[in-house]
Amino acid sequence: MKNIKFSKNSISTRDIKNVESVINSGWLTHGKFTSLFEKEFSKYTNSKFCITVSSCTAGLHLSCLAAGFSKGDEVIVPSMTHTATAHAVEYTGAKAIFADVETISGNINLDYIKKKVTNKTKGIIVVHMAGLPCDMRQIVKFCKKKKSHFWKTALMDLEQNIKISMLEILDYQVAFLFIQQNKLQQEKVVLL
Repeated sequence: MKNIKFSKNSISTRDIKNVESVINSGWLTHGKFTSLFEKEFSKYTNSKFCITVSSCTAGLHLSCLAAGFSKGDEVIVPSMTHTATAHAVEYTGAKAIFADVETISGNINLDYIKKKVTNKTKGIIVVHMAGLPCDMRQIVKFCKKKKSHFWKTALMDLEQNIKISMLEILDYQVAFLFIQQNKLQQEKVVLL
């Protein structure tokens, strides 16, 4: 049987030395390297704030709290996603509303979103599946038109943001998830 890897590792000697430095510092999390990573990533994305959290669930939960979701609100989420997406919404007291996804990409699209919008809709969580970004230009344009009662949160990886204009996407909350299949070699880091 042939093993097929999620991604090809590209770890240099310098990377190994940096990992050794972290281990030798005694701070595996939230030490000076974490602060440096947050600062550099904030600069790269031209964002005011950047914080690492322990999991995607925690990152999405914080985003939902910051958006002000609460009991009686509805938040549209894709029907094909990790359970953390819906759980983060439900933790705030809001209700997750599942929208269908495209057959080929597995992504939510604007047509499916529009079918689920009600007067209780307060947000949309967009998840990009397997490195295939949703059509964010259409979704962002729609959300801006509905801005009086829409908060936007997105889960995406760094490579997808390079394909899409940072200015169009990063004017709202984004949780960047870095796991092996997302090509950045951290075990699991979530940035808000």
